[in-house]
Amino acid sequence: MESAVSRAFPKRNGPAFLADSPELFAPLARGLAAELWERLFKRRELEARVLEAQLIEQTYDRIGSVSYRCSREAMEAAQWQFLELYRDPADSPERRARQVGMERAQEVFQQTRHEHAPAVRDSVAKDLFAHWSSRPMNRLPDTLFANAPFASSASRLARIHPVWWGSFFGRMQVSCKKGHPAHGELLDALPELIKESGCCTIEGAVYEWRKSRNDYWGWYGAIHPWVTGKRTARKATTLVNWYQRHAPKFLADAGDRQRLHERLVERLAAVDPWGLSASHSPDRFAGMHGRN
Repeated sequence: MESAVSRAFPKRNGPAFLADSPELFAPLARGLAAELWERLFKRRELEARVLEAQLIEQTYDRIGSVSYRCSREAMEAAQWQFLELYRDPADSPERRARQVGMERAQEVFQQTRHEHAPAVRDSVAKDLFAHWSSRPMNRLPDTLFANAPFASSASRLARIHPVWWGSFFGRMQVSCKKGHPAHGELLDALPELIKESGCCTIEGAVYEWRKSRNDYWGWYGAIHPWVTGKRTARKATTLVNWYQRHAPKFLADAGDRQRLHERLVERLAAVDPWGLSASHSPDRFAGMHGRN
């Protein structure tokens, strides 16, 4: 994400309020990349997990038909019957009989569920694939930051310099069309995958690792890890050079990063045309800047 954001910064004609402090481009890029990753990847991954949880039981009901629903209802009834006597002594004949009946009903239900599991997984995977196909992660909608918190960098930039922000966001949209945002996570995991690959090929290890995350990422295309690695090395070098050009100590010095971040926050707040006093509640204005 940082690479995509840094490429979107123009070589000249940055936001006017930072003309005298180009070193603040570094914390600005880092902050925008974090916001972009959160909105483009983490939130949508959570959305996919919630969607999957909603689909699973519906799909079991549809595929398992009457037999599955009957086994589930029988199990639930047996559980409630047991719970009615849960506080009775453990050696109570009635309590013991109900426990045996509950366990038998649970076994029948789990067996029925196990029989339908492969078909359910295939069906849910197709539904999630359709979900991702309509919302590819490498496309940034115009309203991606429209409900950003009032004090976020994206929200403040949209208010301070809307023309510059619109142009900058457009370049980010173009930059993010190439590749997939989950490439970064794959490359972080690649050294461990190489170590764990053992007798299988690294390509196979990457494929299995990626396959386990497909339904949350919407990343169904082929992966060529060695090519990706070379390209990423070039991107990393370009990104490091970009940081060095604007703030030479930013990557190496945590204290410098913190100081620059604090200066950026102060500068953004100072020039924000909607700046509010501490007694106000700025979050109620979140999203009022509308379209990116």
